[in-house]
Amino acid sequence: MAGNSNGLLVSPYVFQHELDILSEHDINVEIIPDKLTAIGNIIVANDNGAIVNPELSSDAKKVIEETLDVEIVESTIAGLDIVGSTIAATNKGALVHPDATEDELDLVEEVLGVPAEIGTVNRGVKLVGACIIANSNGVIVGNKTTGPELARIDQVFNLFEGSL
Repeated sequence: MAGNSNGLLVSPYVFQHELDILSEHDINVEIIPDKLTAIGNIIVANDNGAIVNPELSSDAKKVIEETLDVEIVESTIAGLDIVGSTIAATNKGALVHPDATEDELDLVEEVLGVPAEIGTVNRGVKLVGACIIANSNGVIVGNKTTGPELARIDQVFNLFEGSL
């Protein structure tokens, strides 16, 4: 899945019982019509914008824009089209693949409207979006994530803002 405060996007291979559970919680859920199934790997979004895999169809892009109520930009990050795997983003910040260029970091900041910094997780894994579950209230990372990586994650997502 990929989503923001306005809705969730799921694969066309979603099970009906999964849709039923989400609908019980009054969540706006839409199915992406493309056969690219790992939605969380090909879309990164927050409440300000979305960056998507350039191979998505125009129908899929329309569903994304309407469901998430954001403008989208097609791009690759660090030469990879799995942008959802290369970026972990919230409404507070974005952690980006360490091979991202300065221009790509600028694009992330512009589209998502938050500060973007490079980093890794789980002892050097560059696909940060594939290794972090994050929202504006917190993050979940693997137990191999090092202290310096946690410090960067805390800095990027501003986890303890106002709590001290």
